[in-house]
Amino acid sequence: MEIVAYEPKFLDSLLKLCRQEGWISFAANPERADRAMTGPGVTALVAVERDGEEERALGFAQAVGDGCFGGYLCMLLVDPDARGRGIGKALVERTLVDSGVLRLDLLSSDRAMSLYERFPHNKIPGFRLYPDESLRPTEADH
Repeated sequence: MEIVAYEPKFLDSLLKLCRQEGWISFAANPERADRAMTGPGVTALVAVERDGEEERALGFAQAVGDGCFGGYLCMLLVDPDARGRGIGKALVERTLVDSGVLRLDLLSSDRAMSLYERFPHNKIPGFRLYPDESLRPTEADH
């Protein structure tokens, strides 16, 4: 397994992972998803497994930040079949390095808490705000 910078060639497989996980808002618009992975201040990484010339995306991370002090880990997803192999941990570690920030803030599902609790951290309350109630994603998008 290798962690590489996001390239558009990975988009379809990442969107498939998102749909499998129920992350509908990210997967619904491929053009917007690609922009989210390549925008200014974004660190986007993909965990890749290679078998000869074949590449398989095992997971990805996307964070935004100022490149100095703070960042926000927007998304971290690992293929269910590849979980338990240290891929999520490797993606977070590499995101911290590549983003150049001193800290990453994030929201987490209950299922992923044990991953983030392995890192030095402060646990603080947070919010996810939406511009309009009609745009609010389903619970699975959290």
